[in-house]
Amino acid sequence: NKITEIVNQAIKTGQSWETELEFVTAKNNLIWVRSKGEAKMFKGKCTLLSGTFQNIDKEKKLLETIIKREQNLNEAQELAKIGNWRLDLETNDVYWSPQVYKIYELPLNMPTNEALKRTIEKLSDEEQKQRDALIKKSIETGEGFTLERKIVAANNQVKYLKGIL
Repeated sequence: NKITEIVNQAIKTGQSWETELEFVTAKNNLIWVRSKGEAKMFKGKCTLLSGTFQNIDKEKKLLETIIKREQNLNEAQELAKIGNWRLDLETNDVYWSPQVYKIYELPLNMPTNEALKRTIEKLSDEEQKQRDALIKKSIETGEGFTLERKIVAANNQVKYLKGIL
């Protein structure tokens, strides 16, 4: 099994380890654990082996649930052709869901700030002023807005977009 291989390698080489793996308990339950350990070597031989096991089963299962829900959300957004975005007003960090990238025909691995810059560059001066005024008003008043406009995606395809905040 994996932990036996890791420990044997540590005994042979003195290499420390940190890994996550599924583990069968004494009651025959399968759980996720994190194992850390190290081997102390003296004259090329392992003289001391120490390590820990930490039960991370709840965290792993919660993470699996979150990942599955995010996959479901992305699938629903793709089917409905709807994307979502978020702007952190304290850090100015912008998040785009994968579907927003697809709407704008941009690569999913493009940094969001670069993607946003590319989309803004395709707006006319008047459209940029309108966009900036709506965002500023929304920040100041806490009120949302709806914006409908023609956009030009990265592949120069014209699309019609409705934005709701």
